[in-house]
Amino acid sequence: MALKNRNVIFRFRRVILASLLFCFCIAVSNACTIFSAQDENGNVWAGNNEDDFFTFETYLNVFPAMCSDEYGYLTFSYINPENGANANTEGGFNEAGLFFDFNALDMFGKTYRVPNRHLKQSFPAGDHEIFNHLMKHLKSVPEVIEFFDTYWFDVGFNTAQMHVADKYGNFAIINATGSKMVQGRNYQVSTNFSICDDEDGSECWRYPIADKIVRTREIGFSSFVEACSKTAQRSWATTIYSNIQNLTTGEFWLFYGLDYANPFYSSLDQLLKNGRRSYYMPQLFSEHALAQTREVFIKSGGEAALTYLNQLNLPEASRLDVIRCMAAAFTEKANLEIAPFLSEYLRSDPLGYIYPLTLALSTYRTGDIVGAKKILYDYRSNYPQTYLNVDRIVNRMSGQADENANAVFTLPGYSDATNVLVSGLADYSQEYILIKKGNSWEGEFYLPNGIYNYAFIVDGKEVLNPMTPTVAIHSAFGEATKYTHQLCIEFSQEKYQRT
Repeated sequence: MALKNRNVIFRFRRVILASLLFCFCIAVSNACTIFSAQDENGNVWAGNNEDDFFTFETYLNVFPAMCSDEYGYLTFSYINPENGANANTEGGFNEAGLFFDFNALDMFGKTYRVPNRHLKQSFPAGDHEIFNHLMKHLKSVPEVIEFFDTYWFDVGFNTAQMHVADKYGNFAIINATGSKMVQGRNYQVSTNFSICDDEDGSECWRYPIADKIVRTREIGFSSFVEACSKTAQRSWATTIYSNIQNLTTGEFWLFYGLDYANPFYSSLDQLLKNGRRSYYMPQLFSEHALAQTREVFIKSGGEAALTYLNQLNLPEASRLDVIRCMAAAFTEKANLEIAPFLSEYLRSDPLGYIYPLTLALSTYRTGDIVGAKKILYDYRSNYPQTYLNVDRIVNRMSGQADENANAVFTLPGYSDATNVLVSGLADYSQEYILIKKGNSWEGEFYLPNGIYNYAFIVDGKEVLNPMTPTVAIHSAFGEATKYTHQLCIEFSQEKYQRT
């Protein structure tokens, strides 16, 4: 299910700063492929790749019909199960055979305007209930189009499109500028370009692959697995999971961590019989190499986890898939134990996005400041196009304040810690390094004007300073989601606490 327009969806996956932003996907150019089609027997299939920086914090949520609900349904979510029942929902399908999912469209920061927005109504129950309403009460694509002809979001949904399909063979795309029903064919494919606006998707490498498969192959489980696997992301942004559903029969397959040989299989009917439940995805795949490697990592650290993975004797391609997922998941958490996996990852992708910095920090953490600096200098020498400001990072490792520093961060205590960072100052804040001075950790940085919701990362674990005030960060839907420290530079804290 495509990573959606976080202008509608609230999520704080990246760093604490991201908890104030509505953005469907940090790596939108890599985000999400969706396809739906009707086979020769009249069965309708839908499939999706959920692409982003890999995380283990994903859930499958099941909602039986209650009271006035007409249909039970399932959804997907990040961070917690509650996000599967509000505007954070990542997509889903219901007992009536109605499916929806999202593609991010903000590849170049473009925002799509809603024509005649003043003529559309706000949904009476609020934005956070819109997707629940679709799943509980609607059964067809025309009904969804009619709904959005009447209602629109008070906040956002202007950098994404919604891919909808139903068991009757109807397919459509809905976004801020309108809707477009498929006419004259039995399938629909969407990636990260606006179909409603007739934009050209030829620059997206995934679109022609998925389009050719569903257009020329016999529609069914095998061809949809092929479409998922051949359009899966395998770089610093990965396909986290893929889902395939037969909307006619209610059968459901879930693939996790780039493993397309060992799905979780069930049916919506069977899942609904088990009652209201949310399934933590790693537990659904507890026998898989990725989940087992993660468990070893948590219990015994990076070296032990990599040794365990290598002893499984997986095919090299599968081993690399596990390494990709592990590297992304724990780098995001600033867990420097992931260094052995980063070294393995960088063999196949030397440019490596944020990973060379994390590797340098891991070396720095051991006390080898010279070695850490050498990693960064060598990296810049080989890849001068890197966005990393190597000189600034090296200066911070040496305890120097940034030129024109305007923000001071201090964390008392933690004398036994080996590494302290500040998260929330950028998309990835690993370069905001604190130096131990006496009984505290300190750093002086230059920050552009803005509002920063931050915390400290002590040896990979998020902590708050008991001597510094905290704020409760709320989404636009009124849900308290995070307690952080807050720093405002040339902005009013009172005015901008809420997004």
